[in-house]
Amino acid sequence: MNNKKFENRDNANKDNLIEITNLIKNLDYFLFFGTLLGDVRENSVIKDDDDIDFLINLKDLNTLENILSINGFNASVKEKFFISFYNTNITEPHTIDFYAYYLNGENVVIPKSFYGNSFFKLKRHYLILNKNLFFPTLENTNGSKIPNKSKNIISIIYGKKWNEKLIKNLDYFIYFRKNTPRVTYNLKLIKLLYFLRLISELRIVSARRFLLDNIGFYKFFKRTNSE
Repeated sequence: MNNKKFENRDNANKDNLIEITNLIKNLDYFLFFGTLLGDVRENSVIKDDDDIDFLINLKDLNTLENILSINGFNASVKEKFFISFYNTNITEPHTIDFYAYYLNGENVVIPKSFYGNSFFKLKRHYLILNKNLFFPTLENTNGSKIPNKSKNIISIIYGKKWNEKLIKNLDYFIYFRKNTPRVTYNLKLIKLLYFLRLISELRIVSARRFLLDNIGFYKFFKRTNSE
């Protein structure tokens, strides 16, 4: 993808973020995942990111869809705890992801996160965080709702190097242990865990390509056939 396309995507993410946060200002939502990371680290969306991420109370999911559908956004993926939209007025492909949460005692429970596309749906992969990290809700300088202790949440999810501009699944990998994210920066372990995730998501073609790329055979095969 060339720089112009990246620039278009960045602008689309910024425009969508402003428009959507204005439309859903009365709902219980937060900026989350990579969008929260960008807000905390860069006071903007992450450059070249392929989507924007929100966390929204499960009770507001139907209302959310109704609001966005009458304002030029269509749902492309609908699940019990997740819904993804695209803006029909912007031609640049992108994704607007909403992850549902619910309260359980002192915790915020997020059923779909980094292992949400796995063929095996395991409750130990639910992301569970203390609700005191979220409430009372704050607003950033742009008027978007953010968790009360955003830096703490970012540190929990993205690890001690969250303030560095690293590439997920290449420079670091997020896995789960008893509903809590763990981050590894071990390059060999990253490759193994990413390969296993591709398998768990039944992305067999991608897993095969990844395996061949990393054992060197595929690179050799491509080189010899291009000569």
